[in-house]
Amino acid sequence: MTRAADLHSPVSPGEVQIGDLIGRDGSSLDYEVYRVTTDYAARIVERLERTAAYRQLALMIEPRTLHTYYLQHVFTAIMPQVFEACIAESAPHIRRPQAETAARLPDPLLAELLRSVWRNDRWTVRGPRPSLRSTIREARSSLKRLANGWYLRTVRSRGSRLRPARSAGVPRRIGVEALQGVQPTRRSDLYWFEGSGVDPARVLYYFRLRNLSLGPIDETLPRLEQRHIPWVSLSWGLIEGVAPWSPGRSNAWTRRVLRCSPAQAPASSDHEAETFVMARAARLLRDIDYWRAFYRAHRIAVDTFLLSDSDAAGITRRIAMDLEGGVTVGTQRSFYAPPVDQVHGTRPHHVHFLWGDPIHAFKPEIYDCPKTMVVAGYPFDAAFLGQQPETAEIASRLCTAGARFTVALLDNAFGDFYITRSMIVSFYRAFLTWALREGDVGLVIKPKRPFQFETLHELDGLLDEAKRTGRCVVLSQALGRFPSDASRCADLSVGLYLASAAIEAAIGGHRAVHCDLSRLRQHPFYAWGYRKVVFDDLEELVAAIQRYKHRPEDEPGLGDHTPVIDQLDPFRDGKAGARIGTYLRWLLEAFDDGLDRDGAVARAHERYAARWGADKIMPFEPIGGTGVPQEMLNEAV
Repeated sequence: MTRAADLHSPVSPGEVQIGDLIGRDGSSLDYEVYRVTTDYAARIVERLERTAAYRQLALMIEPRTLHTYYLQHVFTAIMPQVFEACIAESAPHIRRPQAETAARLPDPLLAELLRSVWRNDRWTVRGPRPSLRSTIREARSSLKRLANGWYLRTVRSRGSRLRPARSAGVPRRIGVEALQGVQPTRRSDLYWFEGSGVDPARVLYYFRLRNLSLGPIDETLPRLEQRHIPWVSLSWGLIEGVAPWSPGRSNAWTRRVLRCSPAQAPASSDHEAETFVMARAARLLRDIDYWRAFYRAHRIAVDTFLLSDSDAAGITRRIAMDLEGGVTVGTQRSFYAPPVDQVHGTRPHHVHFLWGDPIHAFKPEIYDCPKTMVVAGYPFDAAFLGQQPETAEIASRLCTAGARFTVALLDNAFGDFYITRSMIVSFYRAFLTWALREGDVGLVIKPKRPFQFETLHELDGLLDEAKRTGRCVVLSQALGRFPSDASRCADLSVGLYLASAAIEAAIGGHRAVHCDLSRLRQHPFYAWGYRKVVFDDLEELVAAIQRYKHRPEDEPGLGDHTPVIDQLDPFRDGKAGARIGTYLRWLLEAFDDGLDRDGAVARAHERYAARWGADKIMPFEPIGGTGVPQEMLNEAV
């Protein structure tokens, strides 16, 4: 069978990735790393919660949100060390070149906290190893922080070629973080705008990070200006000739409030924990005040962002909006396969739009901020409507070359985690070999990244040979492109891992199967669709597709998501973006009428429920609350 390496099979040094190792529960060892790291992080934060500094913060910041912030930071900081320790413990025959016998953390305080909960006898926990390189790196980081702080306090910059909305008489706005660009035929950050009825002047598009998915910014700005949507840059070097936005004065509202608050308890005797909390709190409060200043300067009442990154920026914005009385709104961007995603705190919004059933978007045991979940459908589903000209042209080319049965291959990002290099090479090799062996098989490949094949040198000859037949097409401009561009051309789509691409194909009305070489058998799909829509063995998957090719009646359930299609997306009408946009307009209208955040959200919920059903709105209480209701989990399975 073709699968990841067995835990105890001999593996050459330096040739293994953690996803290639199978743990004792039969799934990828990477999942065990996630569980162990979460446990360690939760135990550390329990210790932090007993400090006076933490309790003082909790007087001002919603307790579960504060808890999520610290847990997400600790989880992210310790995961690389837990990662190496789990390999050393579970696969001692593997000697990775960078491995030691100690988990070294760059933060000595965090190293002490981790040491207090560590349960790995093979490895110890130590602080950073002093070196000239690390000293220089830390010095540069400190100078950068000082320079940035001076800039924000003393230099006033619009961050744009447009004037900011500083007047209190200017209507409230919707902020949109730049992540995917604004091209309407691809994944767009303004997927909700068309048909929403929102005045473009009441939208502010802000550039915070240089994302690979964003594409050339000099192409994005003209599209924004054509639609009369203002924009602003928040970082250096993003837009030529434009310095980042800066308030130009000290805005320490949150820090002043905390300093003026009466102490509720004397400092504890836990010096390491107290110091760690205060050090992290200094950065948290500084960032909160930055975002509060940004929201006030630009009159932003609703902040929308699809994705928050591992620096906890999304949680910081959530807290800032809590204090400013506004709303953060997010949308499920991908199909998540718990428990593998590092999801703690990465969807911290007050309101979060889902494709369908929440079990496919949230793991019940995640640490996150309390929120309301609203079911809207797949947000980019308008792209499914109609046949794209390029799709028809590709299908015609394949047919002319002799293809009578076409498979769409939808791969995934790979690395030292649950999707590894060896998995993706095996995946492609199996299908390319089959297509070369049978002259009536066509392949349409939609890579996850545009440079995917440039790093997979093992496939060079095989891929080139397949392309020369005319029956293998690799879609160009992969970033931001929809899997449906490949699925429309195919009789069957195959997604690597339990990920979004195959789900999007199924929602679009196409047959699709999941090639789960990580063997995540806890996933609900295994309960009803094992060897029908999800396969954990590559040879069995290819054999099933071959049977379907020759006699479809022998494999009637192959790739058929009908049993759960309403859970994945109950609408499938091409109007998910319009639903979300209408909800955002209702929020703005409620703020215009003088309602506070709770009143605005309540009114928007009421109107949404009246139009789309009360069952589409549900609270989500993460750890510390009730979690996703058990009956919801049972229904999903």
